[in-house]
Amino acid sequence: MSSIRMLMPFELHKYRDHLLCLGADDRRLRFGAFLDDERIQAFVDGIDLRRTRVLAQMGTDLEVIAAVHISILRGSAVELAFTVDAAYRRAGIGTALMTRAILWSRNRRFTRAFVNYLAENTGMRRLAGRAGMQVVNEAGEMEAFITLPAASLLSYAAEALAESAGFVDFAAKAGVVIQECLDAPVPRALPARRA
Repeated sequence: MSSIRMLMPFELHKYRDHLLCLGADDRRLRFGAFLDDERIQAFVDGIDLRRTRVLAQMGTDLEVIAAVHISILRGSAVELAFTVDAAYRRAGIGTALMTRAILWSRNRRFTRAFVNYLAENTGMRRLAGRAGMQVVNEAGEMEAFITLPAASLLSYAAEALAESAGFVDFAAKAGVVIQECLDAPVPRALPARRA
């Protein structure tokens, strides 16, 4: 089962670190233009959690290795923006993020989800196609959209189970990190100072 979960406000620095690790081309594909480190910092600092959510896949060291940024648009729509670290691409993480983002959106009564991407972004094109999105090409920028089904008891249960699995995975990884710290060699005590 996928271990994707919603980032908490105090974890947004992990999302920032994930974005900062993207190379120049990946930054351009994600934002539609290259953003330097300072602009990425400002972007993350400007995230308003009343209008935005970030779902993330965490790595073994509790770092974000993939994320979908969900922006609430006017009306009943959301815009989705995806990033996956290069080492983890083509492993189904993007598809899992899309599934979770659509589930989260429909359970909050949004009726449409959009993804905007550059025409050369083949990964995003494949992901939108797998999700069954309709695609429109507007002067080199693609807009994909899907009409979301209404929420159901099953969709609520699926989201609760998926979010719980994400927290269990997080707790297990945190336990490993803590245990590794506990197992680390302890520095020898300094001799007591004589008075």
